Amino acid sequence: MSDQEALLARWKALAGDHSRRPWTPDHLAGFFQNFRPHGVGLAEVFEGVEGADEITPRLLEIYRATAEGWRDDGGYDAYFNVKSPVPLAAPRAVELVLGHLEKVRAMAEVLGRDDLVASLDPAPAVDVVVGETPWPPGPDDVESTIYEVVGDYMALLTPRESPALGMEEGLWTIAGDYNLRHYVLWPLYRGVGTIEEPFQPYFELWRHGAGYRFTPEGAVHVYTPAGAASP
Repeated sequence: MSDQEALLARWKALAGDHSRRPWTPDHLAGFFQNFRPHGVGLAEVFEGVEGADEITPRLLEIYRATAEGWRDDGGYDAYFNVKSPVPLAAPRAVELVLGHLEKVRAMAEVLGRDDLVASLDPAPAVDVVVGETPWPPGPDDVESTIYEVVGDYMALLTPRESPALGMEEGLWTIAGDYNLRHYVLWPLYRGVGTIEEPFQPYFELWRHGAGYRFTPEGAVHVYTPAGAASP
């Protein structure tokens, strides 16, 4: 049995799958649901895994952000949802969005994506709106271009080797969010490239239940949940 097969067998057992079929990385979809609401057992999941000392704390941040409101009736949400976000002051919300977009602009510059750089330089005006983030953006919207650029930028980088990289499906299905997955795995990329912690501002927005959308005029609305924003 290879090292990867042994790890998949261990993760299969920790997930409570007692079937005879061996796991492949695709079976990790939804894997982290098994450790809700508080992430108990993650230390065993990542035992001996390169980068675990930084990856595990980041995952635990996600569990802490979504623990409140967890259903204990045997049902569960398909994704980790922030149901009781910590209040986010409006100036801080603006700061986080601008910080995130600055990281994205740096990625666009590395890739030579002048179209996106032009949308982000100078930095757009940002207004805070109380309410849910509209979803989804259209294929021609700036958000879709950002999604493309972030994916292309990450594909350029070579992380240090770790079995955690094989958990990408499980990490994506935490919230159906590639940026969240990139945030968790970023310790394996540290030191590659020149952008420091490119997904930290995005994660801070996410854990506060906030999101953003560009307006047709090129400004940005940052959406904060009702009752979760303060002046």
